[in-house]
Amino acid sequence: MRVLTPAEVWKTWVEGDHSEMKREVLPSLFEEGQNPRALLITGENGGGKSLAVEILRQVSHDIVQAEGGKLEIMDIGMKRRVAAGIERSFIFGHETTESTGNVSIRVALRGVANSRDRDHPHWLILDEPDIGVGDGYHAAIGEYLADFANTLHPACMGFVVVTHSRAIARELIAAGASSLRVGADLRPVGEWLSDGDRPKSVADLLALQSVVSETRSNVNRLLEALRADKRQNGVSRGMEV
Repeated sequence: MRVLTPAEVWKTWVEGDHSEMKREVLPSLFEEGQNPRALLITGENGGGKSLAVEILRQVSHDIVQAEGGKLEIMDIGMKRRVAAGIERSFIFGHETTESTGNVSIRVALRGVANSRDRDHPHWLILDEPDIGVGDGYHAAIGEYLADFANTLHPACMGFVVVTHSRAIARELIAAGASSLRVGADLRPVGEWLSDGDRPKSVADLLALQSVVSETRSNVNRLLEALRADKRQNGVSRGMEV
């Protein structure tokens, strides 16, 4: 199977059908890095980072299926963390008996170790590996993940990290990762790393849930348009989420 990177999948999505609606529903800024297999996703709360991960998962599946290949997506993040059942307990354990930060670190380290042990095509996605972790550890996490990004097993075709932490992001960008900024704040990643998040008001805080709801409504509208295309024409690259 050929190497299918997250960067290629994202560009396939953006440039596919309904490209204008996609940019309207999920504004984004993609900046190519020197390491084609590593991708950093950042953005404000409610900006669509989790949606971007789901797009990468689904579009990569469509591409691989169309080409007759196989690609395992090791998605370790909030979607699994808040799910019920044995799979969640197996990955994250019981956060009632150990600190949230310790769980986050342990799971990230385990994800890296599992990727290094795999010899079949796969991606590793770490969604907010810094949840509950004190700032003092962030640079170390970033350094560890950057080292992993620079020494990926040939079978690891993609390594995606979603984070709010500039200390983690800074290390990954230095390691050559591409950057995907999503949401309302589309400053280049270098500017965000330098200046930080834009301050928010109490009004912004109180309006956040409405913003998230509106984004979800717009996403559902887009998804319905894509499903209608699928019913009419069949699945094409970048069409379905």
